Amino acid sequence: MAAKLAEIKCTKILIDHHQEPDTVSFHYGVSSTGKSSTCEMVYDFIVDAGHRDKINVFVAECLYAGVVADTGSFRFSSTHASVHHMVAYLKEVGLEHTKVHEALYDNFLENRLRFLGHVLSNRLEVNYQLNTALMWVSKQEILKRY
Repeated sequence: MAAKLAEIKCTKILIDHHQEPDTVSFHYGVSSTGKSSTCEMVYDFIVDAGHRDKINVFVAECLYAGVVADTGSFRFSSTHASVHHMVAYLKEVGLEHTKVHEALYDNFLENRLRFLGHVLSNRLEVNYQLNTALMWVSKQEILKRY
């Protein structure tokens, strides 16, 4: 996305939890590798700005989806108590976490499974000496209906 970011002429704000973010491409920003996810940082920003009361079910679902994805469903070591406190609050405002989890992980259609099968069968390269696997797909394959 670097090329696209470079050509966009607007104020850019970075909120990130990864190491060595591309801060020079943004006008403002914050980065904290101590946070479990970008969505936890967005939640903190909302709360610190005094707008915790603005978090409704829709916002809670979005924040939860991001946290689940970034924390590997809460299994990574960066998942501290603070993110669980956040989720507890999201539950208080009406978050149905099962609904979000099912939407993220339990809705595979046949064509998605066929695509995954194609990629695993035809595009997986394994380097056992480096304990590494690589998968690649072309844009045409992504757009193809399996």
